[in-house]
Amino acid sequence: MKEGEITPRFLTIIQKFADAVLQPGNIQAIDVSAADYDPGKSFSLLVGTGGTLKVVDTVHVAEIAIPVQTGYNPIRITKVIKDVGNTASDLWALF
Repeated sequence: MKEGEITPRFLTIIQKFADAVLQPGNIQAIDVSAADYDPGKSFSLLVGTGGTLKVVDTVHVAEIAIPVQTGYNPIRITKVIKDVGNTASDLWALF
């Protein structure tokens, strides 16, 4: 094998990863305009417009307001709370 060559095994691994990530249900839009978002399992966040967000994370049982950045946020949360103080928008749950 030459340096930089992609092996069939590597392609198989990448394809399995892509299939898992792109399955329906692995990404869901979050709408907290009417109620809390609580899917019953933990998830990470993809945010279109950064700001603050009231959430419940996997460690704490209390609601906390956190800053979130535009793009991927490497945290695990269990719920996004409907709150007038939320300034982040275009939210997506990544399972």
